[in-house]
Parts: sequence; C-alpha cells; structure tokens
Amino acid sequence: MIEHIWTFLCRGSAVDRDSNSLSIFDIVEQFSLVPVDQQPHPQMIPLFFELVSVWARQNPAEPCREFARVELSQPDNTTLPITEYEVDLMEFERSRIRGRLPGFPTNMPGRYFVQVSRRPTEDDPWEVVARVPLTIVPPQA
Repeated sequence: MIEHIWTFLCRGSAVDRDSNSLSIFDIVEQFSLVPVDQQPHPQMIPLFFELVSVWARQNPAEPCREFARVELSQPDNTTLPITEYEVDLMEFERSRIRGRLPGFPTNMPGRYFVQVSRRPTEDDPWEVVARVPLTIVPPQA
C-alpha cells in the first residue's frame, strides 16, 4: 500500500539536480480577489499554483501502484475535479508529484480545500488523505 506523506499548495518548486532536494516557494494559504463581474458561473482567476505531494510505500520492501485524485472543495460544498493520476512506486520507495494549476476556478470568496484522495485499485472507494485549506478574501471596496 501507498502512504500519503504531505501536500502543499505553493507558487512554485524546484528540484536541485545535484542533491535531489526539493525547494518549495511561497506556500499559498490565502489570496484576495480583485473586483470582477458577479457572474453566476465560476471564472478562471489567472494565478499559477503548484500542488506538491509526497507519497511513500507503507512497507519499503513491497513495490506497489495506486491511484490518486485531486479535487477542489468550494465554500458552497460543491466539488470540482482537478485531476487523477497513478502513483507508481514499483521502482522507488517514495515519489514526489508536482502538478501545475494554470488558474483558480472561482467567483466567490470563502474557505476552499484542495482535497487529495487515494485508492489501491479502480474498484476500491476513494479515501481522502489530505485537505489543504485555501482562503479567498473578497474584493475590498
């Protein structure tokens, strides 16, 4: 089985070629909206984010593969799918996943959660392993 270690929402990250160390830049916890039309449908706010997750084998001696999913839980309790991917730990004991988000789909302030889930096979139910909070502050008058 695979274990979720951590997930961060940030402005960017970099991996050092010599040491393979990961640097995370500007962890995002909150941002302010600029005034926009109050349209009933979400708008894409053009802010680039990176979602960085680390996964590891629960038993270091057992190679494995599982599935992961990222969703955006909104203040109105609706959920938007972001992506699904395979976590392949057949060769290595752990894996870093770095996904770039080209924008943020919203038109409402409030508290959001980037939700990360896992499941061993396509037939298993999804298990939520992380909920990363993000607060969007309304535009200032």
